[in-house]
Amino acid sequence: MGNALFFPVPPPVPGGAGFPTSRTPQATSGRLGSEGLEVEQGRTEKRRTRDQERKRRRMLQLTSRDEAMLDWMNVVRLADVDAIRWALSAYQEDHDGPVSVRRANHWIARMAELGYLGRVRPVYRDRQIVWPTHQSSGRSRPRLFRQTMRHELAVASISARYLAAGYAWARDSRPGAISSHQADGVALLPNGHELVEVELTSKTAVRYSGIMRDHAGRLGRGDVLKVCYFTTEEVGRTVKREADQFLFRDVRPLLVVRPVLDLYGPPAIGAFDLQS
Repeated sequence: MGNALFFPVPPPVPGGAGFPTSRTPQATSGRLGSEGLEVEQGRTEKRRTRDQERKRRRMLQLTSRDEAMLDWMNVVRLADVDAIRWALSAYQEDHDGPVSVRRANHWIARMAELGYLGRVRPVYRDRQIVWPTHQSSGRSRPRLFRQTMRHELAVASISARYLAAGYAWARDSRPGAISSHQADGVALLPNGHELVEVELTSKTAVRYSGIMRDHAGRLGRGDVLKVCYFTTEEVGRTVKREADQFLFRDVRPLLVVRPVLDLYGPPAIGAFDLQS
């Protein structure tokens, strides 16, 4: 061992054999593998974000049906899911009855996300209630505990069924005199229009006398084709009695009473013949 010769090993030359580079296994083990995984995860997350944004834009895109529904909401001002179901059916081809509750709730969710509709489900009702927001209508949120709320929901429910039957819907003109009367709504057809009244409770005989005189004048002048009362059974009997008393025989058949409402307002039956 004493006579053994030792020769020093020369250091590796850069770029030569044995010199570690970024392409050799020494450099690629561990660190760059985790970086590659992070990059791939980042790309996946970006793709997912783009897909979600694209889906959100499709969801928030207003259609002509949406605009027509929002215009109707600005007229009735308050509606429940049942009315939305019937109103939406007016804008789909080959409709046979209202759309499903799921489709109605989906439309409400889209409009709420856009900020056009407010919504709530009061504990005293089994249906969601919606209204046009200030962004959509310029009006403040309605008071949901006022006494007229049931009546407004019933008017919207009847209005939606008129839409489904091919009518348009509008508010009646404001009365120009104290003795004049403003109906709850006007159902429009190309050949004329009908006055629509929704009665959940009976009025006094004095009020009915003035209202019936106003109806008689508009029917006699040919301003309207018909006056339609939607009532409960009890109120319907009262309206018929007052109409028999205050309307002339030539216009009495033009006032029609349909007792299709229950105490809570929405129709007790799903659909009814608006042409009768």
